[in-house]
Amino acid sequence: MLKKSICILLAAAPVLAVQAQELKVVAGSADTTYTAVVNLRGMGPAGSQITVQGQSFPIYSSGEWAARVDLKEGDNTFTLSAGDGQSLTKNIFLKKREAPKPVDGLRAENVQILPSDDMAVSAGDAVRIRLRSIPGAKLSWLGGSPLYEVSPGVFQGQYTVQPNDTQITGPIELSIAAGDSSAVQTVKAKIELLSKSAPFMVQTKDGAYLNYGLGTDRLGGTKINSLDAGIKLQVIGRVNDMYKVQLSRNTIAWIPDSYTEKLPEGTFPAESLTGSWSVSTDGNFDYLVVGLSERLPYAITEDVDLHRINVDLFGAACNTNWITQLKGEKEIANVSYKQVEDDVFRVVVDLKNSQIWGYSVSYRGNSLVIKVKHRPESLKLKNLTIAVDAGHGEPWNGARTTSGVKEQDLTKDMAEHLKKVLESKGAKVILTRPGIENTSMADRKAAALNAGADILISIHCNAGGSPFTAKGTSTYYRHLSHRPLSVFMLESILPMDVANFGNVGNFNFSLNQPTEYLTVLVETLFLSSPEDSAKILDKHFRDEMMERTAWGLEKFLASVDGSDAKAPKKFKASK
Repeated sequence: MLKKSICILLAAAPVLAVQAQELKVVAGSADTTYTAVVNLRGMGPAGSQITVQGQSFPIYSSGEWAARVDLKEGDNTFTLSAGDGQSLTKNIFLKKREAPKPVDGLRAENVQILPSDDMAVSAGDAVRIRLRSIPGAKLSWLGGSPLYEVSPGVFQGQYTVQPNDTQITGPIELSIAAGDSSAVQTVKAKIELLSKSAPFMVQTKDGAYLNYGLGTDRLGGTKINSLDAGIKLQVIGRVNDMYKVQLSRNTIAWIPDSYTEKLPEGTFPAESLTGSWSVSTDGNFDYLVVGLSERLPYAITEDVDLHRINVDLFGAACNTNWITQLKGEKEIANVSYKQVEDDVFRVVVDLKNSQIWGYSVSYRGNSLVIKVKHRPESLKLKNLTIAVDAGHGEPWNGARTTSGVKEQDLTKDMAEHLKKVLESKGAKVILTRPGIENTSMADRKAAALNAGADILISIHCNAGGSPFTAKGTSTYYRHLSHRPLSVFMLESILPMDVANFGNVGNFNFSLNQPTEYLTVLVETLFLSSPEDSAKILDKHFRDEMMERTAWGLEKFLASVDGSDAKAPKKFKASK
């Protein structure tokens, strides 16, 4: 049997040995599936091929392979054979998805209260129900409100909450009738009715943030922005552990209840007249200070085409009669305001430079402070501080190659090399994860902020999807002002014969959230793709990818400065 060893030496990490093993299946080998096409991944003799169902697939230099298998309903037995004569037999049973059996008897099944069976509601809110029951049955709930049969045996209904509603807060009864028979079934739900006459008020804690809605994925819900501590919010609903809050007459948002504390009953909702403003500067930042009588919730938006930052203050009405602006501001060109709605006041900050380098919104006492970072004096790496982030860390080690190499070790190696490259060009570089162990997202962001970082680059490896189509390099940003940086980095890497997995905006990753400095996430290659994995396991390839990442940063800086970045001789100039 052919055996090869491919050794990968990682800086500040154990030596990782990838060996081409005897032929075996590592992933996608479940004995039973509902999917007619299965992607298998495994190990075998490097540089050979694996054949299955008459199709041949390469075994890469890492010893990793992927094969696509088409299944028919029932038992599927097939043979995988490698070029060195090895073979193995696999059996996979393809199950047919069957329609659910009709409900038997006067009852309901699969009852769902929407959006949740654990929530708080206010008068006027809609509560929905979805369930399965006997086809053709008549169903009602909550005072006789009917349910409608939207497809055979599937029923839905909606109820509008009334003031002082006792039906919604007590045991919810579902009435079911079919022919001459009827039954009553109790629905499990924990619903609280909030009173508008006695507002439910909370106050934000450190780390608070607002979400647009209840939608979520592995990165959490889509965020509006973070909020200072000590901001009062009126709660008008709850779904599980998320509070629904009334920001203005026409604007709602959601906030995790863990980032709030309840205020005494009788606390007034937040509102304020705006006072005088002042604009000033120091050696590093321009400042706009807006006088208020109490801390109000806010939402921040960027208008990059107009070189503008907008801050909407909820619960504010204009009483600003003068704005004092001193000389010497380097970023703030002008400030103005607009009463967008009766209870929404917009602060408008027009900027002198097209590229935003960083800003923050916070409170100093009850005064809102918008802090805008100065453009660096020179857009050369020797004058900049760069935070380099190695994704993951023990025990949160990220994805793995088919051969078992951890993402955390690969990203650590790449981050170390990127640091070396940037320092050779004169940059000051900090590593947000200096060791093998994991560093929290909060600590990584704090490290970049405390170091005065101009830019943060987070290095990751991707995984998931089909090993044949989910491959390539991608870059990610959250704020529009950060997009040019991510585009330049992606375009600098693509000439390395890697697939373009895209430049991805509005990305909800924690390290893409800060506005105090520019951020970009580089997903180098897919560890779940044997083709990509073979490349990223090559130390020379990883090093060049980081060198191209540094070059992309230089091209971004040159574009802002109106100059050209000269490509290193070893690179082909990207278009």
